[in-house]
Amino acid sequence: MENIDEIDPCTTRLRSLVKDPSLVDAALLRRAGVFGVMINGRVVQVVVGPRVDTIASDLAELM
Repeated sequence: MENIDEIDPCTTRLRSLVKDPSLVDAALLRRAGVFGVMINGRVVQVVVGPRVDTIASDLAELM
């Protein structure tokens, strides 16, 4: 959680701004059940499906 600067739910994706994109483990996220991971610079988009709002809310509480 300390690598995440901000999160924003968008339709089926969780968009995150991270401090260090090299710390993002896309393979681990896929094994955890996400549909896809896209990394572009410090922006990470994780495709989680229609439950994105719930996931974003849960993450915000943990942060």
